[in-house]
Amino acid sequence: MTEWLKGLLEWLKTSPRYFFPLAVASAIVLFLPESVIKPLGLLTLRLEGQVYLGAAFLFSSCVIVCDGFLKALAWGRRKYDKHVALRNLIRRLEKLTPNEQELLRRYLEDQTRTQHFHVEDGVVSCLVQADILYPAVRQADMFEFPFNIQSWAWEYLNEHPGLLGLKQLEKKPHPSVPADATQRRG
Repeated sequence: MTEWLKGLLEWLKTSPRYFFPLAVASAIVLFLPESVIKPLGLLTLRLEGQVYLGAAFLFSSCVIVCDGFLKALAWGRRKYDKHVALRNLIRRLEKLTPNEQELLRRYLEDQTRTQHFHVEDGVVSCLVQADILYPAVRQADMFEFPFNIQSWAWEYLNEHPGLLGLKQLEKKPHPSVPADATQRRG
């Protein structure tokens, strides 16, 4: 490749934020009325370099717009990927085996996000692989490990307890809240 082409390709890798001042400066000289640019001494630049200023404005504007479009596209793709991943995780919740339902039912019945299971429990291992549970290993003893339920699974199962064979759940008050405090609120 010729040297000027390599230089051009390297220059095109420049961050679009550096093109913004170029776009603004060329737009000022090109589009402001003569009464504003004449006192600045830019009228001669406009008259003699209009072709170059126009090219600079067009090129820098295109770089900025294309960069914004690509960032918006990447943002949309990330949102879509998260949506698809969550949808697939929810589909997995809707296909639980009876043993998995029984195990997850304990979380909802006790209204706790942590349960202790034997380290070699196959059902727990399947739910960890499915990204429904995860181990909270800091508090493990020799045989039983605490396993937390993922936040998305907790919320979805509380909204759809029928997936676990439960009817609508009554929310138990937190142990630190006195029983009469919940009655006063309602």
